[in-house]
Amino acid sequence: MRSASLRAWSDRVDTSELGLEVRGLQLEKRRRQKMRETQAGSGARPRVLVLGHLPPSQGGPATYLSTILNSSLGDRFDLRPYGIGRPPKPAVHDNFGYSALWNAGVRRAFLAIAVTLRHLFLFPLELLRFRPAIVHIHTAPYWVYWETAIYLAACKICHIPCALQLHYSFELFYSSCSPVLQRLVLWVLRLTTVFVVICKKDQQFLEEIGASWITTIYLPNCVDVQGLRRSSAQTLQARTHREDLEVLFMGGSDTKRKGLPELLKAIPAIVQRFPGVRFRLVAVPPDLVESVLPSEHLDRCVIEGWAADREKAERLERAGLFVLPTHGEGMPIAILEAMASGLPIVATDVAGIPDMVRHEQEGLLIPPGDVPALVAAITRLLGCPDLRLAMGHRGAKRVDEEYDLPRGVENWDRLYRSLLETSSFAQ
Repeated sequence: MRSASLRAWSDRVDTSELGLEVRGLQLEKRRRQKMRETQAGSGARPRVLVLGHLPPSQGGPATYLSTILNSSLGDRFDLRPYGIGRPPKPAVHDNFGYSALWNAGVRRAFLAIAVTLRHLFLFPLELLRFRPAIVHIHTAPYWVYWETAIYLAACKICHIPCALQLHYSFELFYSSCSPVLQRLVLWVLRLTTVFVVICKKDQQFLEEIGASWITTIYLPNCVDVQGLRRSSAQTLQARTHREDLEVLFMGGSDTKRKGLPELLKAIPAIVQRFPGVRFRLVAVPPDLVESVLPSEHLDRCVIEGWAADREKAERLERAGLFVLPTHGEGMPIAILEAMASGLPIVATDVAGIPDMVRHEQEGLLIPPGDVPALVAAITRLLGCPDLRLAMGHRGAKRVDEEYDLPRGVENWDRLYRSLLETSSFAQ
């Protein structure tokens, strides 16, 4: 059971779970109606508390949240960011899963726990101070998801409509859990007013596991196309026909999950066919590259740390194609940024990637972990400039039409306005 539109959510909210008396429901309904009338009469923007990993945290979700919070959405709603990020780690290779808490040492683990406890303690105070009409929580799998449950419970107690948005494939996360944890995962979703997914497959998956009772909406990521697009059409065509082509990979703190080992294993075979090609590896630990890639091919790689916005745009402008052979994702911002910059994509057919990249249209999709398929896809694009150019143009056009920032702002606007109308106390 899933609503046909955002406005239909209010027809699906089950207030019986709240266990409140009818009199209390009526009082709460009148109070909130009066608050909405007061805000409408005074022109006040509805208050929205947005929780997530915000800058200075790094990575796709932080970039996405920063883009939205600094957009025109702030003219329509009073957006209050509430960061739940943890202290940065030194360079790590595999910052994913439950073991990620300890992979930077015991001291850093206890510091992260202390910071998380501080966030949890201050959150109810923030609700009392800011008095939001809506709370929008951005979460991730594993530890962050269970931390999210406490924020959701606080919103439930305070009778505040709450949207929970998972920046990862729910299917991959749920499937990695034990049967006991799977039941707990679904229990957490009972605390939210609406569950926001960024992979279309997740909506069907929830139905397959018998969880169609969860009010779910698909809300794709977006990027600021104008802020990214520096290259003209002539520059894109000239870049495509250069002999010293550059293959771009953007990693982060979990480069193993993103497929860097597979890419490094593919480089010798690619260089054998295209000796002039270079690989720019951004946000990648050098020791991992040196431990996997044969020394005679190290000179074909440019290894860099995290790139700021301006530096990232320069890397995208210089590249000839973008590669992300990941094992698990949500809807990678890096792929949207590469498509917006006119780059063809080589990526794996997992999570929300096929929603963005259609095989043989905007890029080439391969199975995760398949090094020969990765070699074949990259060499095919390197050997066909016209194909790269056509795929790049189609990708840029698709981002313009479906994933540009103005469309993302409208999606968030509809979500928030529906939540304002879909209070659990309005029935």
